[in-house]
Amino acid sequence: MQHTQSDTNKRSAVDFLVLPAIMAVLTAEHFSMYLSGYMLHLLPQALIALTIGYAWRRPATSVARLFAVVIGSMLAVAALEVTFNLYKRVPFDERGPLTATSIMLLAACGITAAKIYRRRMAKERFSITSDKLIWLLMAVGFAFLTVDEKTLIHEGLDRMIYRGSGMQHSAFTERIDDFIVLGYAFIGMFSLYWYRREILHFKKTITVLAAGFVVMVIHSGLDMAGRPDFVINVLHITENATQIAHGIDMAEEILKLTAETCFLSGLMLALKDCTTTARK
Repeated sequence: MQHTQSDTNKRSAVDFLVLPAIMAVLTAEHFSMYLSGYMLHLLPQALIALTIGYAWRRPATSVARLFAVVIGSMLAVAALEVTFNLYKRVPFDERGPLTATSIMLLAACGITAAKIYRRRMAKERFSITSDKLIWLLMAVGFAFLTVDEKTLIHEGLDRMIYRGSGMQHSAFTERIDDFIVLGYAFIGMFSLYWYRREILHFKKTITVLAAGFVVMVIHSGLDMAGRPDFVINVLHITENATQIAHGIDMAEEILKLTAETCFLSGLMLALKDCTTTARK
């Protein structure tokens, strides 16, 4: 029993350290840029990390409160990025603190899914045919998305498809990476449907995850629309088209993190249900 308690304490310590470690590494990578903002972005990011860490340690924590804290902190990071120009090219680009926050949220989703899998399989052996495998697949999927968010794998695939297919440059080829991201969302939805017998045990989780997928699809649509040619040719707006496209880009980035917060909240609800069931 003492050994088990020791293991629990070690896991609790890791819960509080993993997200701050990610936050520190990402900040160090662009230290000079973030220094121009007085490192203020660390305050809302630290609040996110501590709130999630506490929820992992005590799954009975209010998920609604976690959602509100993460959304509020994410908006604070976005405001700081714009106020202090904490970006390389345009606001919310892939090197800014908002993207770093997205990486933290995706990593948190993966870790939460792994925790659910461990609890659901507590008294069972690994089985490739088990419906509970969905939680492990979600953990691996979110781990991939975390790496993708940092290294832009989807943009590399975009260039590979463009060069390998010999397609001419067009509005479609400009958006191949957007279709790849949309494909990620549909793979996720298909996986949940395939393992629906397991997912249906978690009614509240289904609702919140569904909301996340809806927001993600809207985000993908805005991502495709956030180009000057779309604003001019589809919306028929010629004046300030570039600025409008940048505004759409900023909105879709906010929606992306909102979807990630929905995914995390849904997974936290499932973790809460697992913990409650195990204690009965």
